Amino acid sequence: MDADNGLREKSHPNAIVILNQVINQALELRLPLRPRTKIVFGTISGGINHGRTAPRAKLGLEIRSDSEEMLKSLFNDLKDIVDGIDHEYNVGLSLKTISNVKAARLKFNHPLVKSAASIIKALEIKPVSQPTESELSIFLSHGIPALTLGISRGKHMLLEDAAMEIEPMLMFPSPCAFPPSMKRKRSPKRLLS
Repeated sequence: MDADNGLREKSHPNAIVILNQVINQALELRLPLRPRTKIVFGTISGGINHGRTAPRAKLGLEIRSDSEEMLKSLFNDLKDIVDGIDHEYNVGLSLKTISNVKAARLKFNHPLVKSAASIIKALEIKPVSQPTESELSIFLSHGIPALTLGISRGKHMLLEDAAMEIEPMLMFPSPCAFPPSMKRKRSPKRLLS
């Protein structure tokens, strides 16, 4: 989403302040608990320095939902907000779609999820279940079952001081170290081919 005051007149508002109004109005939208739906405001940038009014600014956001219908409805609501603010302030505000992935989800009772859970349990690892957005949606929206397995724990994800624990990765056994009930009668090389 771009805000550009175009420097048409000196009285035009700060582009960052305009995007703040978009955020405030988007936060007023009623989002359902079911289907699980949210708007994630991920980035905002703009301005030249802290002593001047920002002539341009950008806001990055993602609409997430388990419902394709809800995704479309929220997009239309955001488009109405953007069009309304653009009309009110005449600032060149626009909404640009970078990607459009269908809402998709693999349920807990799916065989792939059940198999992954039983392996994690056999390895005596305490599972943590979290939704994984974007990347898996591409597979799932094409009918390809997919899930993400994390092999470690981390903290401060997506921040400059992000860190990941090395020790949990070392605890993952090699294919030869699985319990006898889980061992296959094939060599590890054949498992990978």
